[in-house]
Amino acid sequence: MSHLGHWELAAHMLFKLYKNDHPDIKLLLYLGRKHQEQIESRQKEDIAARGIEMISITENEAAPLDLVKGIQFLRKGGFVSMTGDRCWRDDQRFLSVRFLNHKARIPEAPFVLALLSGAPIFIFFTHRTGSYQYNLRVFPPLHVSAPHREDRQQALQCAAQLYADTLEEMVQQAPFEWFHFEPFIEREKGE
Repeated sequence: MSHLGHWELAAHMLFKLYKNDHPDIKLLLYLGRKHQEQIESRQKEDIAARGIEMISITENEAAPLDLVKGIQFLRKGGFVSMTGDRCWRDDQRFLSVRFLNHKARIPEAPFVLALLSGAPIFIFFTHRTGSYQYNLRVFPPLHVSAPHREDRQQALQCAAQLYADTLEEMVQQAPFEWFHFEPFIEREKGE
């Protein structure tokens, strides 16, 4: 997922969409945790009460075991949701993509999880279209695979660029719904 639209609605809508056909489906959300969050804390409690698992990570917190849990979760047939448009740590691995005619950094983790687990990536967005009206858009599954170890980086890069292209399309359709307040565009030399 991304910071386009409302993450809480997206979680509920995605979970409900798949829960109807697959009552045993599990959902794990990786979410950022901010200091002294109060409203968002209540939203997270509501999500947890509905049976959706969460891993909250603060900025610059390294959590390699949390990624292992994500891989295990995917291999058991669950859904894992991570932000694709924000790096949380200064030393976090990222992929450079083209976005709105600039270079941008997106986290590598969602694509690595897909590659290592064999699970497809579902790119989805929920954004407001009117008073009490929202649009959930789920794109076809994106499979990240590499037949050989030396092909992995290219597979990750291609998947990341497809995500960036999809995000760009959605940001152009709903620019006031992208709530991204962190540096995203890489500075070019001389800028």
